[in-house]
Amino acid sequence: MATAPVELRYDNPPREKNVILPDPRHLLALFLRRIVVFTCVFALVISAVLAALFMSRPIYSSTASILIEPRKADPIGSTPVVPGLPADTYVVDTQTRLIGSPEVALATVRELHLASNPEFRQTDRSDAKTTVATRAGQPVAMSLDEHAAMTTLLKHLRIQRSGLTYVIDVTATAQSSEMAAAIANSIARQYLLTQSTAKQSETELAGTFVSSHADELRRTALQDDANLQAYINSHNLMSAQGATVAEQQVSSLNEQIATARANYAQALARYEAARGQLSSGGSGGVGAVVQSETIRSMRVQEAQQSAQLAELQSRYGDLHPDVIRAKRNLADVRQQIAAETSRILASLRADVSAASSNLASLQNSLGGARSSLVANSSAQVGLADLQRKADASKTVYTNFLQRSKEVQALAKAPLPDASIAAVARPGEKPLWPNYPLALLFGGIVAVMLGLVGVAVAEYLDDSISTRQDVVSNLNVEYAGGLPDITKLPKAQAGGAPEDFVLDHPFSVYTEAVRNIGAFLKLNRPGASKVVTLASSLPREGKTTLAISLARVLAEGHARVLLIDGDLRRCSASQLLVPGARHGLISVLNGKVSLADALLKDPRSNLAVLPALVKEMSSGAFQAEAIGALMNELRKQFDVIIIDTAPVLAVADTRLLGWLSDATLMVCRWRKSSVKAAKVSVDVLNQSGARVVGTALTLVDTRKYASIGVGEAYGYHRSLSTYHS
Repeated sequence: MATAPVELRYDNPPREKNVILPDPRHLLALFLRRIVVFTCVFALVISAVLAALFMSRPIYSSTASILIEPRKADPIGSTPVVPGLPADTYVVDTQTRLIGSPEVALATVRELHLASNPEFRQTDRSDAKTTVATRAGQPVAMSLDEHAAMTTLLKHLRIQRSGLTYVIDVTATAQSSEMAAAIANSIARQYLLTQSTAKQSETELAGTFVSSHADELRRTALQDDANLQAYINSHNLMSAQGATVAEQQVSSLNEQIATARANYAQALARYEAARGQLSSGGSGGVGAVVQSETIRSMRVQEAQQSAQLAELQSRYGDLHPDVIRAKRNLADVRQQIAAETSRILASLRADVSAASSNLASLQNSLGGARSSLVANSSAQVGLADLQRKADASKTVYTNFLQRSKEVQALAKAPLPDASIAAVARPGEKPLWPNYPLALLFGGIVAVMLGLVGVAVAEYLDDSISTRQDVVSNLNVEYAGGLPDITKLPKAQAGGAPEDFVLDHPFSVYTEAVRNIGAFLKLNRPGASKVVTLASSLPREGKTTLAISLARVLAEGHARVLLIDGDLRRCSASQLLVPGARHGLISVLNGKVSLADALLKDPRSNLAVLPALVKEMSSGAFQAEAIGALMNELRKQFDVIIIDTAPVLAVADTRLLGWLSDATLMVCRWRKSSVKAAKVSVDVLNQSGARVVGTALTLVDTRKYASIGVGEAYGYHRSLSTYHS
């Protein structure tokens, strides 16, 4: 049975700082660990960018500017048939869409003969149409080549408003700077021409309509004037200043009667309103009363008396002499107001009587004047009708004649609501490829994708690489790392791994083995005597570490035994005592004694209990037999190191770990799987083994700085000259 092991702990455990942001050194270490992935991704992206730059055709850009001029005045001062654009920001956005319309693009295609230009024919014409609707609503026929060129041209245009101004920028791109400038200028010209043509067409249409009706209106006006003059002559209706004397007298009396009737109605209305308001119990709303200065003064006195009465009542009560006196004063004031109101009402009644008498007198005078108009009243009715017809015909004819002249003048000089503010000129440098910008953008993308590749590679990496991997994933102590002797400097490299500790006793490799021994505390009295070295899978450096550790301890004059517990491979036996005739199984079976099976390492004081493949049999390990053997070996040796088979391969290691004082997991640096190692540790713990730590083997000390920040091998360059 295993003796009670000594608990491994730090005397003064370090305190970790709580940090929010990750340590930059860890990020740098991660980056350096994946520098190959980053370099490959970066080079691939940069190569793709360079290939695209060298294979792409140059693209040039040129811009023309159009100024929208709302409500521009006509030079001849006439009202245009088509009004100008209103000063509205939405109008500018609408004109922006019209500039990029198919009508303007088709006109540019025909002006510059783009249908025969190969650059504008490279498009899918499977859905090409043979007509395009213009703004006027009239379809324009076009060929398939023109439609293809128009579609491509619209893709080469960028039309946008310049901020919140009335300027619209037309930017065209092409494979030559001259063609780009020609397209931008042509788009601007064709837009202005389209707008002028539309205005001219509508103005000419209006002019034709006005001119065709002007002659007919002239004849109608002349005929109406002739009929009017004939009627006047036949009915003896000539008059001075356009009216007969009777008409002038009646007109004057009618005006006076209208004025008198209005005055009477106004006076009567004021009187009736005053009566109605008085009958309803109040005089405050009567207009004449309100306007009276006397009434206003009395109202002020009434208000003062009311306030005084209210104050006295609240102070003395209703029976106090001052209260009674105040009530009499208030009644006197209200009586005076009522008397003054009655006087004002009588004055209004007198005004009504005077207005009525004046109206009656004028009506009597009108009766005499009307008798003289009875004779020609019927004639006047006919005259008025003829006069209205003649005036109307003359007015309509005059307006049409004036408008006809204006339309004819406008049709000769139609003014568009826009002008070219800036002409496009050929550019010297192409818009694409822009080598500095493309390389900058490509570099940024390459760095980002490279970092993504680093993150993905790190996420997919399931190997054990650092102290942190051991502590956080396996939940055991980190025992140290064993360098890969093939990666050591030339002065320290050379020889077989199992002989390296003897050939180079002061090398970094040998010191690493001693550090692992110090971690296991094998050189202390009463410490662990039996140590099992276990690994998850084969070829993880467990046998090399077991031999190296055993030889280093044996050189310290301790009695050290190495037991080869890997019954299937027997790697330690083949390396140290290849000529062994008896092994561990023979001792357990009682076929040979322990003394006959023990062999001495030819190059050190190490004792070896080998294992032979020929002795392999099922059920070779029995707990009682091997437990008894361990008890006997503990008496003879100071340290016993057991090299075992992989934990996940056979069950022998679990039994050996249970019988040992301590079990050390061995993982290959950047090769062993975290999952496999975690399963192995769990299996050993469940079997009763005491897993005290994990050691890493085959560590590349030159790369370890990019793996474990803050660990010993992170300073391998500074320590490289120290080891001989």
